[in-house]
Amino acid sequence: MHEVRPQWVFHLAALSSPAASWDDPGGTIATNATLEANLLGALVRLDPMPRVLVVGSGDEYGRPAGRARRLDEDTPLRPLTPYGVSKVAQDLLALQYHLSHGLPAIRVRPFNHAGPRQAPQFAISSFAQQ
Repeated sequence: MHEVRPQWVFHLAALSSPAASWDDPGGTIATNATLEANLLGALVRLDPMPRVLVVGSGDEYGRPAGRARRLDEDTPLRPLTPYGVSKVAQDLLALQYHLSHGLPAIRVRPFNHAGPRQAPQFAISSFAQQ
């Protein structure tokens, strides 16, 4: 990081399968939270600190209470899987590093990432292979 001196970091690294997170719940949570803590710890030691985009997941919301409704930043986080819990942990770590160290962190919770090498257990790549 000290050699590259990035202006922006796009953080998407994580164990990413909600279903597979049940195979090793503690490992999923520990891996995803530790990855982020290590990254953010390295970023706050840079001068100047880069901006970081922390990519969360719609799984952080779980099943919203009440009737189906629009989700926004005020919707309570109620994850239903260890993966969802790990993404909430990443989200809160980014907030804490912003509040404690002034790290310019942007947190987003997108749904259904897709790409050409995505594994077939994910919806969009499964549809594309059919």
